[in-house]
Amino acid sequence: MSQQVSREVQRVMRVKAASEFLGGLAPATLYRMAYTRAIPTIKVGRVLLFREADLRALLDRGLRPASACHDSRGGSLK
Repeated sequence: MSQQVSREVQRVMRVKAASEFLGGLAPATLYRMAYTRAIPTIKVGRVLLFREADLRALLDRGLRPASACHDSRGGSLK
């Protein structure tokens, strides 16, 4: 009996493309969100990649999770 493996191709983007996809969000903000794990990432060597599906989900929930908008002391990062 053979097992069927679902292999869905997922589009991934580097920081610059992800920044543009999110409407010009600063790359530094994306790096901060990745560092705080506010958005899932894939790291291949030194390259940080973002799944398009994760970026769309971020847009659907209003773009900025609370952890990306405030520093660890509760102050605003804006």
